Amino acid sequence: MRRFVIPLLVLALLGSSAGAQTPRPIDSLAWLVGGVWIADASKLGGGLQRIEVRYEWAPTKNFIRFATIFVSDQGPLVNYAGNIYSYGSGSSETLAMWYMDAKGAITQGNISGPGDRWSLTFDSAAGGKTTTYRVDLVKKAANTYGWTVSSLDGAWKPLFSLDYIRSAHGLTATPLKNV
Repeated sequence: MRRFVIPLLVLALLGSSAGAQTPRPIDSLAWLVGGVWIADASKLGGGLQRIEVRYEWAPTKNFIRFATIFVSDQGPLVNYAGNIYSYGSGSSETLAMWYMDAKGAITQGNISGPGDRWSLTFDSAAGGKTTTYRVDLVKKAANTYGWTVSSLDGAWKPLFSLDYIRSAHGLTATPLKNV
């Protein structure tokens, strides 16, 4: 048994290190992983104080899991949890995202952009009307990114923006793995 297990382990390690040498679209967002990203959301009203987002690699290292926690006067609410991933292969590989909100609604969309500027476009239904939204994420520094959501109504109209700053530890006790 041992003589079969060791070669299989060696092959698995060689295969994983060979895959790590080939850049993947998902690797361009690796800078999001680690710590907790916190935005002051008190200006949005409704008792909202801040928003915390945690990003972590899936155990397979081929997609990023995230959870968004809204912290208000009533306490923390894990509002969104989802995945950022790529699909397709080679030069046609595309980044995408899906998440489920606390009420069970699923949102999904494609992510585009090079380098430090990314856009996510998706449709969302509310009140019997479907609206197209775009979230722009701009890396400002190693531990800061800007986040702007816009709606499409003939032209893109910004709704609001937040700046997220990475902290070593979140202000809430809700870990991502419990989402």
